[in-house]
Amino acid sequence: MISCEPEPFREIALGQIGQSYARLRLVHPQAESGMVGSLRQFGQIFPVVVVPVGEGYELVDGFKRLRALKQLGYEHVRARVVELSVPSLKAAMLALNRRKGAISDLEEAMVVHSLCREDGLSQVEAAVLLGRHKSWVCRRLSLMERLCEEAREDLRLGLICASIGRELGRLPRGNQPAVLGAILKYRLCSRESARLVSLLLQRPQWEWQNILTFPEPILEARNPPRPAPPQEGFSPAARLLLQKLRDVQRRICSLAQPWGEKGLRELTLEDWPAILSALEEMERALQDLKTRVSGRQPKEALGGI
Repeated sequence: MISCEPEPFREIALGQIGQSYARLRLVHPQAESGMVGSLRQFGQIFPVVVVPVGEGYELVDGFKRLRALKQLGYEHVRARVVELSVPSLKAAMLALNRRKGAISDLEEAMVVHSLCREDGLSQVEAAVLLGRHKSWVCRRLSLMERLCEEAREDLRLGLICASIGRELGRLPRGNQPAVLGAILKYRLCSRESARLVSLLLQRPQWEWQNILTFPEPILEARNPPRPAPPQEGFSPAARLLLQKLRDVQRRICSLAQPWGEKGLRELTLEDWPAILSALEEMERALQDLKTRVSGRQPKEALGGI
């Protein structure tokens, strides 16, 4: 039961309020920016909620508001002070934000995980405290424990969104750091991350490293393919040859992208002869094809030479 102090609201210095429980909430950069704009225009309308701890306070609700107020240079914040135990405080974080629809399933999972693993509550006790069924607590706990520590931390910092976190949870924990690295490296959105995870789950694990080095099917879909030039008037042989040449061009371009300057520096002295030999053979084959095509080109097409 939440018990309030006699005065409903109090002006408290920002420096007196700790945010140790911010680790149980996710950072949403766009929402943070929107909060700054709202406070700049209208000021603080709704109070934050705090609990007294020693000579200071700990924040229960209003993490975005508090960060925005600090960014805008405020020195005091309007707060509602409540008396709560630590488990009840965490339950209040869910209750206060659930009414506003401002908490995700992953944030619920973070609170449940903290209650069960840090505060030592059983799943039944957590369910009673939160007013939920034990199966709900079990699902939320599983959702958090399927994620590797790197994914949990990036979620808290807002480097990845909740939907990407859910996609990572479909993979074995040991494979998640490498997949997370590819998602951040190529700045994959939620939809692209879901496609990447589905692609990996469809392929044997020995192929995963090559896919993550350069997820070509995902990146190719970012931009619609260039429209092919009109082929009316071309013979069937010409259309087939053009199709094959474009396929070779696409493959060469996709090879060159992951092997940038860094990749070349990692090659050893023993690697270079074989690679250079393969490139020279490719160059000779292309030159031979060009010579044969030029040799059979009619003089009328060459401008009467």
